[in-house]
Order: sequence, then C-alpha cells, then structure tokens
Amino acid sequence: MSTPSGPFGYILSEQHLALALGVPVALFEYVGNLAAIGKAYEYRRKSIHGKIRELGVPVDAVMSLQRRITDFLWPLSLELHPACHGYTPGRSATTNAAPHCGARWVQRLDIKDFFPRTTPDIVTKALMERGAHQTVAELLTKLTTDRGSLPLGAPCSPLLSNLILTSVDNSVADQAASIGVSYTRYADDLTFSADSEFDMTGVVQSALQPLGYTLNLEKSRLRRRGQSIAVTGLRVAEPDHPRLPKRFKRELRQEFYFIEKFGLADHCNTRYFWHWIDEEDDERQLAHSTRHLQGKVRYALGVEPDWMHALLDAHPVAASELTPPKGHQADQRLAALAALAAEIVGRPHVSLSRESTRLG
Repeated sequence: MSTPSGPFGYILSEQHLALALGVPVALFEYVGNLAAIGKAYEYRRKSIHGKIRELGVPVDAVMSLQRRITDFLWPLSLELHPACHGYTPGRSATTNAAPHCGARWVQRLDIKDFFPRTTPDIVTKALMERGAHQTVAELLTKLTTDRGSLPLGAPCSPLLSNLILTSVDNSVADQAASIGVSYTRYADDLTFSADSEFDMTGVVQSALQPLGYTLNLEKSRLRRRGQSIAVTGLRVAEPDHPRLPKRFKRELRQEFYFIEKFGLADHCNTRYFWHWIDEEDDERQLAHSTRHLQGKVRYALGVEPDWMHALLDAHPVAASELTPPKGHQADQRLAALAALAAEIVGRPHVSLSRESTRLG
C-alpha cells in the first residue's frame, strides 16, 4: 500500500468511512444488496458527442451515497496530471482543446470501451495506490461499480476514471514531450499535436496494456492543417483560441431569430420535444427547453464570449429570456447560503463521544 494521500490518512475500516461520509454503516449493506439483485442502477442508451453510450444512473439511495463518496474523494482530483482536463476542477473541454490550437498535425485516439472494461480490480488497485487501506478500497469499489464494471453516468465514475488513467498520463506525457508533441486527455479521448508529422499510437498502446485497455483504432484520427480538425467538439485551426463549431453557431443564431420573432414559449413548444414529458404539459416543456437553451448560452460564453455577447446584443428579447439580470446569480447564491446556514444552526446538536470517534 502506498503512502496515504488525499482523504485516506485516518480511514482504516468501514466504520471510519461511514463516519467520514456521515452515513450509517448499515447503508453500505443496503446498497450492496441493491446491487446484488440488479436494482442499484437504471440503464439507458444515449448519444453523447456522436457516440452511443450506455448510461448507468444510480437509484436515489445509491446516488446520494455516491455524491458523498465523490465529495470525500475530491482532494484526489487536485493531484491529477496537468494533461487531464475532463471532470477536473478548473479545466474543461476548452482548456483541453487550447494547447492544440494552430498546430499543423493533430491526432486523436480513443480508448476502446473504457467504462465497460474497467473492472472492480482496476478500481481497487487505483485507490490503494493513493494509500487507501485494502478494506476501504474494496468497500469503495463495491459501492461504485456494478455488473463487474464502472458505470458511465454515476457521480463517482469520472473521478475514478481519471485516477485509473493517471499512470497513462504520466507515461504518455513524458514520451510526447520528449519528441515535441503536446498531449491532453479528456475522459477516454487522447489528443496530440505538433508542427511535424508524428504517430503516438504505439506509445499509447504500450501505456494502456498493463491496465488491460486497448485503443479503438477505427476511431483514431491523424489530421493536418487544412483538414477538418476538432478537439472535444471545438475547432482548433486558429492559433489563438478554440472556436465553436460553425454548425453550433448557425443553429444558435436560428434559435435566437425565432425567439425574437415568436417569443420563447411558442418557439420552445414548437422546436423541442422531451419524450419523457407529457406533450400537453406546456409548463414543464417550456422549463426544460429554456434550461437547454440557457446551457447552450453558458457553453458559448465559456468558449467564445465576444461572439456570444454580440449575438445577445443583437437579440434583446432572447437575451432577456435566457440570461439572468446582472447580479441575479450572485444574489441567488447568497440567499442559498443564508438558507443553508439557518438550517444548520437550527439542527439539534449532536455530541460525539471520544470513544465513538476514536480510531481503532
């Protein structure tokens, strides 16, 4: 076992872990029983960035526990390799694409079936490498895996996947740097770039082999400037910063035009259809469609703020519907914090005896 890092210094048993998470030990057994009978997750297929993925969404009890586990493991995200940009504090699809802007050659490699091939043994090993006691690592693995793999769609899976691939980042980044190639990784997508032709396929295959993963060579792409080049969905042909896809801009401009002409409600009820919402439930339809559009606006502001602000200025009706008044978000955050503080102050005081908190 490695030297404990992050949250593992004083967590030596399931009782310690339960205390750290603020849950009863009995909850671990309950979640384990749900998994044993196949009731811990709801599975559905969804297209994500053009890929058909099977999402495993935890049921309420498992979701709540996994969110606590994610918070508990969060300090480990601060130790990730600088090349890791997916599901990492302060990094994003934009920061993942930025190092490759203006490069003459860009190569994208994809790990084949990463989440289905991530076994419980792989998860346990990654946690023990961070200093987790074997008992704790195995318990955390039991609480975060299902059907013998790491479910895509669960709160803990992104951070665990990054911990597992840290050894790959270390090896590949060093070898890439030695030949003047830039490297970034977003989830299971690896991107390389340089001003002269290269091929990192063999290097990555060698780094993945000890973990039991392989590359999906059918999805490998090596492009040169002048060809269509996109990294995490963003254009990187220009040298200064990533750009939004032209299709995304065209469609968002069209959305704003229709909102300006017909109003948000009429546009959303005509343009969007959420299959899990009753067609006659106009209020919910409008709410979900509005949030969908607001997400697009926030995304565009994060990638190309000047272009997005120009679009908002040109469509004042749409801007008023899809962006909060200045200071509104800050006021909402302050109100939420005040309500949380009042709730905490109002809770009954629970004193923990020294015996209950002593590490055995």
